[in-house]
Amino acid sequence: MIRIKDSPQIIELDHLENITGIRFTPREIDIISFIISGRPAKKISSLLSLSPKTVENYTRNIMGKVGCNSQDGIRDYIEKASLYPLLRCHYEDLIIANEFKKIIPTIKSLAEKENVSCRIVCDKDYFNKSSLVQKIESFIKLVDINTTHCEAQEIVNPADVIQKADKTREIILYCASKETIVFDVQTVELIHLKHLYNKRVIILLLDGATTSFISNSSKEREYVDFSHPHNFYAAFLNLIEKMLPVTQNLRVVKELQRKTTSQQLDSFNNFSRQTFQTTSNSRINSYTKHFWNIFIAKKLYFLAFCLSVLIILGCGNLFYFRQAAGKIKHQTANKYLSLSQSSLRANLYLPAENVLLHRPYLFSQIDKALKQPGKIQTIALVGPAGAGKTTLARQYAYTQDSSVLWEIDAETKDSLLNSIEALAYSLAKTSEEKKLFKEIQDIKNPKEKEDKILVFIERQFKYYKNWLLIFDNVEQFSEVQKYLPFDPKVWGEGKVIITSRDENIRNNTYISQTILTNELTTNEKYHLFNNITQKERKETSQPEPQVKAFLDHLPPFPLDISIAAYYLKTTNTSYEKYLEHLKENKQEFQTIQENILKDESNYKRTRYSILTVSLKQLLSSHKDFQQLLLLISLLDSQSILRELLDAYKNDLVIDNFLYNLKKFSLITIQGSLSTISIHRSTQELCLQYLNNLLNLQTNKQPIKAIASFLETYATEAINREDFTKIKLLAPHIEKLLSHVNFLQEETKNSLKGILGCIYYYLSYDTRAKDYLESSLNKFVPYNKPLSHARVLSHLGTVYRMLGEYKKAQEVLEQSLLIYNRYLSECDIEKARALGYLSIVYKHLDNFSQAQRTLEESLAIYERHPAMNHVGYARVLGYLGILYRELGEAHKAREALERSVAVYQKHPEHHVGLSWALVHLGNIHRELGNYHEAKKVLEQALQNYKKHYSDQYIDVGWTLVHLGNVYRKLGNYSKARDLLEKALEIHKQNYSSNHIDVGWVLILLGNVCRKMGDFNKARNYLEEGFSIYGSHFAEDNTNIAWVSAFLGNFYKDIKEYKKAMQLLENSLNIYKKHFKPTHDKVAWVSGILGNIYKDIGLYDKAKVLLQHTLSIYEEKFGKEHIETAQTLLSLGELYLATGNLNQAEMHINTALKVFRIHNYPDIHICWEYLINCVSSDNVMIILK
Repeated sequence: MIRIKDSPQIIELDHLENITGIRFTPREIDIISFIISGRPAKKISSLLSLSPKTVENYTRNIMGKVGCNSQDGIRDYIEKASLYPLLRCHYEDLIIANEFKKIIPTIKSLAEKENVSCRIVCDKDYFNKSSLVQKIESFIKLVDINTTHCEAQEIVNPADVIQKADKTREIILYCASKETIVFDVQTVELIHLKHLYNKRVIILLLDGATTSFISNSSKEREYVDFSHPHNFYAAFLNLIEKMLPVTQNLRVVKELQRKTTSQQLDSFNNFSRQTFQTTSNSRINSYTKHFWNIFIAKKLYFLAFCLSVLIILGCGNLFYFRQAAGKIKHQTANKYLSLSQSSLRANLYLPAENVLLHRPYLFSQIDKALKQPGKIQTIALVGPAGAGKTTLARQYAYTQDSSVLWEIDAETKDSLLNSIEALAYSLAKTSEEKKLFKEIQDIKNPKEKEDKILVFIERQFKYYKNWLLIFDNVEQFSEVQKYLPFDPKVWGEGKVIITSRDENIRNNTYISQTILTNELTTNEKYHLFNNITQKERKETSQPEPQVKAFLDHLPPFPLDISIAAYYLKTTNTSYEKYLEHLKENKQEFQTIQENILKDESNYKRTRYSILTVSLKQLLSSHKDFQQLLLLISLLDSQSILRELLDAYKNDLVIDNFLYNLKKFSLITIQGSLSTISIHRSTQELCLQYLNNLLNLQTNKQPIKAIASFLETYATEAINREDFTKIKLLAPHIEKLLSHVNFLQEETKNSLKGILGCIYYYLSYDTRAKDYLESSLNKFVPYNKPLSHARVLSHLGTVYRMLGEYKKAQEVLEQSLLIYNRYLSECDIEKARALGYLSIVYKHLDNFSQAQRTLEESLAIYERHPAMNHVGYARVLGYLGILYRELGEAHKAREALERSVAVYQKHPEHHVGLSWALVHLGNIHRELGNYHEAKKVLEQALQNYKKHYSDQYIDVGWTLVHLGNVYRKLGNYSKARDLLEKALEIHKQNYSSNHIDVGWVLILLGNVCRKMGDFNKARNYLEEGFSIYGSHFAEDNTNIAWVSAFLGNFYKDIKEYKKAMQLLENSLNIYKKHFKPTHDKVAWVSGILGNIYKDIGLYDKAKVLLQHTLSIYEEKFGKEHIETAQTLLSLGELYLATGNLNQAEMHINTALKVFRIHNYPDIHICWEYLINCVSSDNVMIILK
């Protein structure tokens, strides 16, 4: 029947449920009535509100029961049973029911306006046994009219009715039937008195009552004739017309009344029902009378005949039982042979070949899995809705030469049982089997019936070889488990394919292998789309750019591509317009999609409609699932941290949530359950559903709560400097910020601040600056003072990274003012800000302030070391950097080694560890431990590349230091390659005027100088000098540093005046900021001493070079390369002044150090030594 919610059945179907010994369900009778009326499957599915697939399953079940393979066979069967007219009447009633369903909303609105109620007066016994009265009551309630009922005796003395002060207009419906006609005459007169109390009375004429009864009473009586069941709708609409004002409902009700009271339909209904009942009754009476006449007249002959039969049977028993065993065995063999040679194959729908998508890689997986050793192989095709699982299973099934090919619809318990029963019926081939199956069908106990059907199927299957069963759309594995073949001794040999969205099914021991039907490739999407839209193309052609761009915006599943193709083909809509509709996803668009899909294929549900059902089930299973689903719908679709979800709700709730998400194939889980991902299109549909459910554009509180949680979680990750989490959080907060329509301004501002902090830790300094400044500009400090301070402190260190040191100092000092006001002395955020500020002071040459600030920061960490171990390691690293700047290399190495040791205890902080290693490697270089420096720097580089791309800025930063080590080792070509690569990375990440770009240029220019490429050296050095000059004051130590390199270059090209000017300025700056024994003073003094040597100012040169030597020997030792190079310069000086002994001594000492380090300047020593010794010793030296 056409189902109206809570509606009763209009036609009594008891006499149709058993047709020639075959039982049919009410729904199957509905389908049969449509088939004999010539309705196509699409129209049937529309009128009965069923999917085409369900209609197909019912039709297949009916064919199986009837024993035919076409709809014509069903029509022939009904005609032979003489039920065609009656089922035709049933069809007409179904059509009327569908029409009635359309006017229910109108009647409901009228009833609500009129505020009508009614009381049905009827004898209790008659009410309980009269389905017609119950039916009338149900339909009145269906249109939202409040209804009660009472007995006729109660209405005689209805005190409650008389005394009741009506707020509603109550109508009395009095049931008059043949059984109550005597009592009715008196009761009707009593009811007449109720007019005094404005009670309207309508008499309902039921079975056996006639209008003559009313005419004997009073002309004022109103009545409705329900005595003809086939005219129920006409009578009910007549009743509604009387209960509600005619002026308001005449048009909508009269239209349907005209259809239901058509004279032709009435006469046809009367004729067909009367004919059926008369024919049936006369046949039964005739057969019964004939049988008894024969038995009474011929009873003696009959008894004699029975006795003879018994004697014959007794004599044959011995012979029969001797032959029984052999005969049964022979019959079984014959049956096995005959059934194995026959086949039972269901008619499974597949798209036409020209629009059928072939997926050979999945097909081969299915084939391989089902050919594994074992008599029964069971596999599961798992994937999201619309992934093409059913089509794949059917494609494979049609290629197999299976004795039984059957598809079982396992979506619901009812569809599962119907499919199983249809399979059992089709397996009943012989008359004995059909008789046995009919007996099973007649079992009243559902559980017993279900078990007997299963046993029947098992017995039949063992006679078939190589069967194949498809359990389609399994929602609950527990419901199908008992029907799954697993014992070949019971079922024989065969294959089972399960299709399901439930990824948890892979854990089931019944499943041999699970195959994931994932998204389509680009070419698969293109070919399917073009096949449906029937565009001409070459097999080898690549997707057209416009089509590819369109398909890239669609969910990459067969259902979505098919819907889009059919929609465009049918409506001629542009790609842009379709994508716009898809994004808005209005109800009208969904309806058009479903209608087009229903007309063009065997599928009528879009992925959104399927997902909607799944989400309803999901959200109803736990109160917290709505918030969790909203959370993952707002974040980036990939790599959602499991730990993030655990922090939002407890882990058991999350376990349950993830289980249910996998049940509907909504997510994938990666990395030992550490992160989950959801397909972008699925995520968008989930958010659309939740937006419709929660009205998120107006009700912003749910998203505000999620944003607040995410800010807190990210802050904790930042405080712990957990770079793994920080890196994963960045895209999620960025995605949350993209939902601008759902966010309040304050929420957006807070999220921007957190995202800016995250980008700082990821070394995206420009992006960090943009977000932090945007957040700071709109911040209301007194609302969230600590958040304000956090933004300021991170913006300060970003300014430092960008070389804007004055700005950095200003905002960092502001942040500390807030921290001092609102936080205790030992808070880690304050300690972190102090550390950031110390480095700024260092760059501004305020070394004493830098040291005091660092010591204050360290004191906080040391008082509470457990609070933030990585913060402690970072500040130790800062201290090492400061010691290096102060020329205390050994203290620097000690501090950095302590920093590395802390980081190594916590390998998850790989970024901090790599950072500390680079600075430690740099200290090893300065101390002359070049091979150790190279080893440490390569370890840091490998660590960075493991977690970041080759273009990551810190990779470039590490390459600079490594190139500098290769320079010291004399491998200038390797040093140049590394520095050129580093320069490329820095220019990709920073502006061309960035201070770090200038830093790389200076070092690259110095390598080119050592290689004799003076043109490149000049360009690099002068460009780097210009960049530094734009960032620092003239007396800044950074200016001293670049001046020394440029002066050294001018020395080599013998532009001594420029060189001396630059170097003397550099030396003065260093002496201003550092002690005379600082290694930087020694370095510049050595270069300047060499210039004086070259121009013949030997005394000045000697003073400077000896000062340099003493500093190096004290700080770095006598075996340091810098010490050896200074000794070599002094030896050259002594050689120039004719002091050969001193020259030989100094050069020999330098030579020993160069030999220890295998330094390439050894040949220079030999050249100088030849000039120092006598001619007798020259040959010895040359050897």
